[in-house]
Amino acid sequence: MTWPGLTPTAPAGADLADPQGADRLASAVADRDIGVLVNNAGFGYAGRLDKQDTERLRALVQVNCAAPLVLTSRLLPKMRERGRGAIIITGSIAGQQPMPRLGYHGIPRARTRHRPAPNAHGWRGPDCAWLR
Repeated sequence: MTWPGLTPTAPAGADLADPQGADRLASAVADRDIGVLVNNAGFGYAGRLDKQDTERLRALVQVNCAAPLVLTSRLLPKMRERGRGAIIITGSIAGQQPMPRLGYHGIPRARTRHRPAPNAHGWRGPDCAWLR
């Protein structure tokens, strides 16, 4: 997609519930000049833990926790080399307060509020942003 005066965008997709999905996505965009990484994928799951589907719980952790970490670790180095870029990590209200039958949704979402600041990664400067 292109808009006058703005950098062109090109969507790329992957199944982030697949343990290799984030790596596949990072490889698919490796040749692009990624200016902004938006870690927005996620889903919830409600109900009693003993009634949950184990594979769906695995997928929840994969999509909500592992995929953003893998994508960030794979795309951040090129941003650092260029000296600019932004990473946006979305969260959920479920990660900020206990909610009945949503605990297993809230645990992985809470990780977005407790991710280290950019200076903990040695990434700082006027042209770099880390948004939570």
